[in-house]
Formats: sequence, C-alpha cells, structure tokens
Amino acid sequence: MKKASRIIWGILILALGVILFGNAAKLWDVSIFFDGWWAALVMLLALFSICTDKPNIVNVYFLLFGGVMLFKEQGIFIAKDTSPWLIALALLIIVAGLSIIIRTAFGTKRKSRAAVRTISANGNVSVSFCEETVGFGSHCVETGDYSVAFGSLTIDLRMAKIAENAHLSVKASFGELKVLLPENADAEVDGNAFLGKVVSPARGGEIPIKITASAIFGQVSIIK
Repeated sequence: MKKASRIIWGILILALGVILFGNAAKLWDVSIFFDGWWAALVMLLALFSICTDKPNIVNVYFLLFGGVMLFKEQGIFIAKDTSPWLIALALLIIVAGLSIIIRTAFGTKRKSRAAVRTISANGNVSVSFCEETVGFGSHCVETGDYSVAFGSLTIDLRMAKIAENAHLSVKASFGELKVLLPENADAEVDGNAFLGKVVSPARGGEIPIKITASAIFGQVSIIK
C-alpha cells in the first residue's frame, strides 16, 4: 500500500511539473486553480490515506465528500448553489446507514472468523470487517497504533510488560475497540468521540501508560 501511495504522489508531482513547464513555455495555458480544485485536493489526500493506512470510515467519507463537492463546483449533476453543509450531512447519514447494513449483513461472518494474533514488538494493527484479538505475551510494549473499522478489535496487554512512557493510539470507526490493561496500570486517557463513546477506568496504579483514543460512530473501552 505504501508503494502505491508513493507511485500516486510521483504521478501527481510529475503531472504538476509538466503543466507548469508547458505554461512557462507557452505550449498551453492550464490553470491548476479551476472551480473545485480544493475538492479535488481533498479527494487526493483521502486517496493517499486509503493507500497508506487502508480504507476506514474517515478517509472513505472524505473521498466521497470531495468527489460530490467537485461535481457541485463544476455544475455536474448538482446545482452550484447547493449548500455544502447539506451535502456533508447527507453523506454522513448515507455512510452511517451503509455501515449499519454492512455490519448487520456481515455480523455472523465476523464472529465465525474471529482470530487471535500474538505479536512480539511495537507496531500498527488495522482491521476491517472482522473480529480480532491481539496479544503480546510477556513482551515489552512501548508504542503502537491500533484501529478498527466496521468490526471489533481487542488489544490484550494484561500479560505484557509496559515500558516507561508507553503511549498507544487507538481508533474505532463504526466498530468497537477494547484495550485490556493489567490491574496495576495507571491509564492516562486522552479521548475524543464523534457520535461515539470513549470509556476509561479511574486513575490509579503503579504502571503509567498514556492512551490517545478516538471514536467515530463507535466505542473505545479501556478496561483493567
């Protein structure tokens, strides 16, 4: 995925260079600031995120939003005077409805495909449309970036050694993410939610750990 994102950026930079060279040499006169150029930029950034971090509810939403707004600015299918806030809200409702349908349709399959994975080092884990549990055994955990979209992810740290100044980032989009901590862990949680919920335990414990949590139409639960 990262290779694909680099290729995309390479093509975009090459195209920009060719356009600027042609303009300077008076071979053509192409303006990069056309109606809706910012919407095209939103689409490109969302596409880059999809190629780099895999599809999730946020980058897919902004890809759709950028495409619809580009059509609006160009007057294609959508009137130019249509409120962008109305478009944003409508797309949000559409994506929410689709997520409910997909989660309902694939709910049984997710349960039957539940997996348990043990990893031995810090890293990134991203799952979509499935249920998975990630454990660390007795290995040391210092950092990590964990996300779930349209599914369920459990991060089991109960047997792991938590390093000093450990910091985890967890994100749930239209799904549920649980972080299971040792009983003596002191979790400092920085949580934010949009139409979702972040649940954290009371402070207190011998082993400090910082967790940055984000929930969008989903729930993050920090449990010890």
